[in-house]
Amino acid sequence: MESVRQYGFVNARVRAMRSAFLSRTAYRSMAAFKEPGEVFSFLLQTRYRAMVEGMEAKTPEALERALFREEIRQVRDVQKISKGGTRRILELLLERYDAERLKTILRAWRSGGGQSKAVIRDEIVHPFREEALLSSKNMEEFAAALEGTPFQKAAGDRAARFDEKKSLFSIEVAVDQTVYERLWKASESLSRTDRNILRKLTGIEIDLKNLDWILRFRKYYNIPMVEIGELLLPNGWRLGTEGIRKILDGGNVTESLLDFGGGSPLPLPAGGEEALSLEALEHFLYQTLFIEAKRAFMAFPLSIGAILGYVTLMRIESRNIRALVHAKAYHMPAPEIEPFLVM
Repeated sequence: MESVRQYGFVNARVRAMRSAFLSRTAYRSMAAFKEPGEVFSFLLQTRYRAMVEGMEAKTPEALERALFREEIRQVRDVQKISKGGTRRILELLLERYDAERLKTILRAWRSGGGQSKAVIRDEIVHPFREEALLSSKNMEEFAAALEGTPFQKAAGDRAARFDEKKSLFSIEVAVDQTVYERLWKASESLSRTDRNILRKLTGIEIDLKNLDWILRFRKYYNIPMVEIGELLLPNGWRLGTEGIRKILDGGNVTESLLDFGGGSPLPLPAGGEEALSLEALEHFLYQTLFIEAKRAFMAFPLSIGAILGYVTLMRIESRNIRALVHAKAYHMPAPEIEPFLVM
């Protein structure tokens, strides 16, 4: 009876909201357009009408900002009609947007820029004193300016590493760790069913993020494997410590991804690790997340699954729209675009 009171109304709402998601047909129609403007015109016929009408310009950059705000709005809308521990979980999911905003500010500070390119400056969950952050003389001052937020410790604990390496990577990972650690801890107050759903989806995202970090470190930054291991996020769901260690010790990434996929019919390039480009990896990771989010949405009608599934699928749809508009800006033909869409 308690689960009916907690989830009956909100789950009915998110299921109705999911019915407005873009279809495969809609994605393929947009992929066939020749110009970004045609994508914007198409979106005016969808649930994104108000968002597009409110954009200051019809450009890929303006779309990034608009979609960022739209994602936050949708999570807040679901949070308003949620109860109990679910409201707290949704607040912690909103902290992911705080984390991305903070990383943008960090990069602006590191480059000596006078202003960050954060897509939103309004308070999301935690207030950031952007002027004080950007004017900090060192990482210790930057951390001090984060007082009152859960990210202060992340910056403070990695300040010495930053002074030594002059690299923000460890601090950015620490910011991500803060978000996922807080989500993991909050799951302890949920029912067993809700806790398992949250930890599975969160754990899969952690696996995906760790795989992404590993490939980026290997491909672009030439960071030693030992250091990469120290920077990765805990609590992965399928790869876990053993899978991550296998990759760090030189194991084949493609082979690990096949294990990670759990037998799902997902496309992976042939030819081993060398063929696994960053773009192919990203697509595989999002496709895996997409499948698991749909499973969570349908698994239990009176659980947190529909809520978490909706939020995840909404973010993937947002990613698809960004990809489409950027692709059209570069005049990519439909056959080259569709393999990068998650649908």
